[in-house]
Amino acid sequence: MKSVILNGLYMEEPEKAHQYIKEKLDLPDRYENNLDTLQDCLNDMQNTHIEVFHSTGRSEYFQEIMQVFRDAGRENDDIIITLE
Repeated sequence: MKSVILNGLYMEEPEKAHQYIKEKLDLPDRYENNLDTLQDCLNDMQNTHIEVFHSTGRSEYFQEIMQVFRDAGRENDDIIITLE
């Protein structure tokens, strides 16, 4: 199983957050730096454990990103999402 660790401190601002996520998760070119395509890409992932550190007390946009991760973890049985 592939394991990816994300640091919530790098996901506060939309533009920087999406660049960081795209790079760390090695997302495809179709990723358009928004929450909808993030959801699509997470739903397509297989055999991946994503762990997010510093996942509380962050910006409102960060909380929206975390909701996408939580939703993807419920919808896609091939990924595991851990929020620390």
